[in-house]
Parts: sequence; structure tokens; C-alpha cells
Amino acid sequence: MAADPGRPEVGWAAFAGPGDGRVWRSEDGGATWVDRGRGRGLPGVPVAAVAPDPERPGTVLVATDAGVWWSGNDGEEWRPLGRGLPNAPVLALARRPGERLVRAGLLGRGVWELPLDPATGPAAAAPTPALRSGRSPAPRPRPGGPWWECPDIKVEVPPRPRQEPVEPVEFEDDRWPGTVTVPETGGRVEPGHPARIHVQVHHRGDGPLTDVRVRVLAVPASLRPPDVPVGPWLATADPPPESPWRPVGAPATLGNLDPGRSAVATFDWIVPTDLPRDLCLLAVATAGGVWTTAATPSEVGIDPVDLVTADGRWGCKSVTVLRPGRGRVVRLDLLGAVGRGPFGLAAEGWVTELTGGVVLPRGVAGLAREAGLVPERVGEPWRPEVVGLVREDPSLAQRLELTAFALPPGRREGGLDLWLEGMELAPDRADPLLLLLGDPPPSGRGSLLLLDADGGVLGGHTFRVAG
Repeated sequence: MAADPGRPEVGWAAFAGPGDGRVWRSEDGGATWVDRGRGRGLPGVPVAAVAPDPERPGTVLVATDAGVWWSGNDGEEWRPLGRGLPNAPVLALARRPGERLVRAGLLGRGVWELPLDPATGPAAAAPTPALRSGRSPAPRPRPGGPWWECPDIKVEVPPRPRQEPVEPVEFEDDRWPGTVTVPETGGRVEPGHPARIHVQVHHRGDGPLTDVRVRVLAVPASLRPPDVPVGPWLATADPPPESPWRPVGAPATLGNLDPGRSAVATFDWIVPTDLPRDLCLLAVATAGGVWTTAATPSEVGIDPVDLVTADGRWGCKSVTVLRPGRGRVVRLDLLGAVGRGPFGLAAEGWVTELTGGVVLPRGVAGLAREAGLVPERVGEPWRPEVVGLVREDPSLAQRLELTAFALPPGRREGGLDLWLEGMELAPDRADPLLLLLGDPPPSGRGSLLLLDADGGVLGGHTFRVAG
């Protein structure tokens, strides 16, 4: 609740509940209240805070799961505030005295300052749809999710029977106890069987978005996803034949999207039999038929990290969800980057403790021996799955040294366990490795990371325990 500093008799109240929120206004010191949220342009999402503007009577701001919204006429109409705000729930608002600024506290994304007088006119940027990237890349991972953990991409395997489309409230229900969520299985699928991919798209700008469409691409899970080829193919066609990226169906159409709203595109997909179980997914949302990107392409293509971090319309998901009570074998591809090698392999979180061994490419196995890693026979818990993977893809017998290298106690540096350094990896040819994982802990997460010659993180793959 909040009182209007310039009008003592006027008060405001906000309410946040599972999937819904309300805003009320009182003109008699709280004796009676009038709903000033529903049907007035404010999204039907939780409202966490309300803050009247002391210098502008009739102007009020609210913190919602769809960003910061403001009204200049005592709640008769609402509009979004802040074009550059991350796509995360806003939990608190605070005025900065003496300046026309408001501070907004976001869930998992820190505190942001916004001008209280929104920009208008031709200088205002054209609105675009957006996906959340998790966070910008950093020299070392930190809590909050790296760029390859897009929370707006979910995989449902096996798909549950349903007739109605997925609503954003159902997609985002992890904030509330007892809610029924869209199940999250990371990127693990069953080749030759159905999978369902959900992509949530947000509109945080002014004015409606027209003809919003979504496209999803898939490759085998990789510590650095391959470059995305340039060209006009993204709008209607499949990627060029030489590209490893595979389309997850045709582009999905969401139609028009009003400011502050979100929508979910769903793709029902029969996973090609020549893809592995663990995948990396790349999604892009566009409006008005515009498929261009703000990232700069090279001669080969565009690095996915540049797409995700430079253009908010893109999101990447390279995650494997583990379930307690059983180990598993996870295949990951190793891909270099031009001018960034030699490369290193490192882990953060509990990945080192979870790993019972690693099966390395033949070109890396010699380096592992020099580093003191001891090759052993693949243990019985993982042998049947390794044999099955080789039967599915016979080329693994030639590309891998089919022994398990036991990991010594990790050398810690900057919060990471350094496994290997000095790897030579091609930028256009993926080398596979197999992680032999034990029974995961009850909760938590960790990542396997690819480092460049300076120790910077080029990419990674995250493991987390199912909730």
C-alpha cells in the first residue's frame, strides 16, 4: 500500500497472487476502494508494488511480472515504462529524491534506474519481441544462469495430451507453490519419438507488435554451438544443407502482441533419428516479417553467443535435467573458435564430483594422458548406454577413444575445476565427448565449460536436478 504524498486522502493498494494481480485506489483515506487495474490496459499478471509520483499528481507506477507500468490519470489507462528493462518480474520500486528517476528491483537481475518521463517521438526505438537470455556472458559463471540457459525455452518429453494452448501464467508458474507447470526436461529427447518445444515471447515496448512469429533450430548439445549461417533462409526455408542446425518444424505464428503481454509458441516435433538425445535449441522471435539481426556475421556465419547477447529476440537453451536415482551418459560436442585457441575444459558447481569418467575424442586423449589423467575400462553402470550410443552412431567408434579417463582432484582457479588445457579444436568440425555421470544430488546445478586461451568462457552446457 502507498499514500499519495501530494493528496493525503488518496491511497493505493496492490495485490499479487498466482497468475493475477490487482490495483485499487481510494479517495477517502481507505474507507472505500475502486479497482483501477482490470480492463484499463494493465496486464493480468501479479502486481508487487505501487508508487505514486509525488511531483505529478495523478501519476502512479506499479511493479509487475510484466515490467514497470505507469498511469498519468489516476489509473484510468496504463502504459509500460522502460524500454531497456530485462524481461524479469519487478518486485519493488523506489524514487530517487531530487531526480526524475525510479529504481526498480528485479527478480534475479539486480536494481535498474528508469526515467520517470518516458521517451516519445521519432527518436523512440521501434518495439521488438524478446526472449530472456539468462544473463550476459561473464569471464566466469555466477548464479542467475548463463546465456545458454534461456528460461523462455522449455522441452516437454513425452508431450502430455492437451487441447488448449499454453498460457504464459502456466509457463511461468515456478514462483508459486502448488501450481501446475509445463514440465521441464532440458534438452533431452528420444530420437524418432515426439517432443514438444515451448517458446515464450515478451513485448516490453510501446505500441502493438504485428505478425509475431517464432522459429526454433536444433543441433547436438555442444559446449560452443556452431555458427548460424547468414542469408534469407530463416524466414521460410530450412538452413543450408552444409549447416548442422536443424529446423524444429516451420515458423509458428502468434499474431499480434499488445504492450506488456507475453505469448507462448508451441512446436510438436518428431525428433529426427540421426540426432542424439541431448540437444541445444536456438529460438528467435520476429515481428512484421523482419528477420534481420543486430549481430555481425563473419564469413562463415554468426556466433550464437553474439545473437543471444546482442539481439534480444534470440534465446539459447543447452541444458540437461538430471533425475535423482540413476546415472546417465551425456554426449557433448566440442567445437573451437577462430583465433581463440588453444582451448580448455572446466567445470563449475558439482559437475566434477558427479562425473565418474569422461570418454574423449582421439585427438584429445593423448593430451589427457600427458596431463596425468588415467584411462580405464568403461564401468558397468555406463557400459550398456555407451554401447547403445555407438550402435546408433557407428562413427563414434572411430572418433572416440573408448576408454574412460578418471578425473583427478580438480585444480581450482577462479571458482572453476580445470580439467584440461591446450586442446586444439576445429571451428567447423565437432569432436564428441561422453560424460559418465553418477547419481545426482537432491538439488542444484553445475556446468561444463569451454574456455579460450585467456580463460574466458566461450560456452557451456548446464546440468540441473529436476524439481
